[in-house]
Amino acid sequence: MTRKHQMIHQELGDIEEYLQTASELRASMIYNEPMGTILVKHPLAQKLLITIITEELDRVEGEASKRKSLLESILRIDKIGSTPDEED
Repeated sequence: MTRKHQMIHQELGDIEEYLQTASELRASMIYNEPMGTILVKHPLAQKLLITIITEELDRVEGEASKRKSLLESILRIDKIGSTPDEED
């Protein structure tokens, strides 16, 4: 194996390891289990992890927004359906 092939093989191994870490990170975020500190030196892996974290935060924020909107709708319906006597 030439030096170039060894370098490529090492890069692929590193990327595979970072993908596994990213998969574990996503699972820990979905199940709300803190994973601890992750040291990522590879620039591609850093971008990948940032993308995953951003997507997960957007998803969670979107779900929270939907729940808040639903709750506000329910409260509005409840207020519309009640009479002044029922509020006391």
